Amino acid sequence: MGGLGRVVAADYSTQMLEQARARVRDPKITFVQADCTCLPLGRGSVDFLAALGLLDYVQSPEAAVGEFARVMKPGATAVLTLPKSPSLFAPLRWSQRFRSALFDLPPVVNVLTERQVRQLLTDAGLRVEELSALWTTM
Repeated sequence: MGGLGRVVAADYSTQMLEQARARVRDPKITFVQADCTCLPLGRGSVDFLAALGLLDYVQSPEAAVGEFARVMKPGATAVLTLPKSPSLFAPLRWSQRFRSALFDLPPVVNVLTERQVRQLLTDAGLRVEELSALWTTM
């Protein structure tokens, strides 16, 4: 198995990037402030893409996934995580007052069902190999 190649860690939040830079010091990792709908990467330049807990917070998940498809090489792998919907915990996600008071989290702007996620990915030209829930209630 080959070693770690070049890694680009992108986030919209400069605060999150500062925290990442303080924790990870590796010359192969480049940290960039960027919007996920306009990544500073060339077409077909990415072998692996991870977007963990991102699509809930972007105004246009279609634009974000379209951008992922643009930067991914043919045959590249993407791992996306999002909370399961519907869920017993959905009311906790919808209440911005509760989220702010307990966790200082940004507002959720999208809640996607499995069917919507599949459609979103297929519309962007991506092939869905697996969709699975980590927990049955989340």
